[in-house]
Amino acid sequence: MVTVRLQLNADDLAKVRVSASWGPFNEGLLSLKHLHDARPSILVEGWRRVARGHLGEWIAPLLALTPRHALVDLHTVVGETSSIEHAVERLEAAPGDHLSDELTCLGPWMDSCGSWARLWRHDLADGNRHARRELAGLIWRYHESAIEPSWSRIAAHLEAERARCGRIMATRGAGELLNSLHPKVRWQPPFLEVNETPGDSNGRVDVLGGRSLFLVPSVFCLERPWILWNIRDESSPKLLVYPVLRGLDDAAALWADGAAPGQNALARLLGSTRAGALDAVADVCTTTELARRLGVSPATASHHAGVLREARLIRTSREGNAVRHRLTDLGTALLNGRRLAP
Repeated sequence: MVTVRLQLNADDLAKVRVSASWGPFNEGLLSLKHLHDARPSILVEGWRRVARGHLGEWIAPLLALTPRHALVDLHTVVGETSSIEHAVERLEAAPGDHLSDELTCLGPWMDSCGSWARLWRHDLADGNRHARRELAGLIWRYHESAIEPSWSRIAAHLEAERARCGRIMATRGAGELLNSLHPKVRWQPPFLEVNETPGDSNGRVDVLGGRSLFLVPSVFCLERPWILWNIRDESSPKLLVYPVLRGLDDAAALWADGAAPGQNALARLLGSTRAGALDAVADVCTTTELARRLGVSPATASHHAGVLREARLIRTSREGNAVRHRLTDLGTALLNGRRLAP
């Protein structure tokens, strides 16, 4: 993973927006990645368990288009749209050269799927109408089976996050908002650092080049954020897609069916208050904010933060007059119920 350092000037900051059109098509594409995992994130384990009960071998072509460790950007091929109907129409009518550019990176993964996958990819990129209709039909079927039953809850969760962003933007400004998105998103003027790798102080420097920056909260984007843009339209915005599920409480509230079985286990391991503190720090906060979220005194919050820091689950840094706490990779892994390599 490489750090992307996005350079923003004052005009760029003034054009930062929170996207309101990240719909079921986009969430569905990202959700497909979690069907590959033998050990899925605990944050979507409940959804995955239910969804897999409605899927069959027909899902294989869609899984071939969405490998676990790569992102095929059909999001910007389709563009921003809030309905599955509109998204599928746009996908069927998408320019062949744009779709071909995005599908090219799938070569190594689709080759392992067999000759049918290579042929299907070629037909899709070549504008074959039958292949496009087949893809549209598969996306419809997957939406009805795995996304639509939960969409009202997902949409409400995303709307709540947009409202949170709006409050921060209005009261504390764009810089504070950018620092509140995710531990792997850091605003250090004039750079927005995304996908930070420990020890990587350089990374790739990028500029908006006149584009706007849209912040896109996503339920099925987990572990790290993505930067997407339409390579064929220089006037379209760049999208910063970031995880909106910040911990076990978020997952339990979203799925509302016991989808986060590790929540009690984490509380037993750390203690309920300290587990709550780890969850709260996922949203990046000061000691005062942490105390308010936990309902404890600032001195008690500082003590819990110190214990988590000594355990290397969080890190603390001074930014101006404020001291902010963020999750480390180890803290994120523990919160998400994942294993780290030794």
